Amino acid sequence: MADTMQRWTMNAVGREHLQLTESAIPEPGPHQVRVKVNAVALNYRDKMVIEGTMPLDLPLPFYPCLGYGWGGRRGGKRQHAFSPWRSGDLYL
Repeated sequence: MADTMQRWTMNAVGREHLQLTESAIPEPGPHQVRVKVNAVALNYRDKMVIEGTMPLDLPLPFYPCLGYGWGGRRGGKRQHAFSPWRSGDLYL
């Protein structure tokens, strides 16, 4: 897998502050796995948060994706805590 990823980042509320940024992919810790995400579904709550119409006290920078709808493949070494999953397995 790659060493960097792209993600939408907000440093302030409003669509004009939404930027596609590139950053390093953090290494998974114990009992964690790395998943290569192929697609993410944003929902209406994401739109409301981005536009500031849903009042939330968010830490900045903020990375929108409240929907948690995604699909991808597992990568990296096999983790004992997740023994049924192997590198390359599909997640939905």
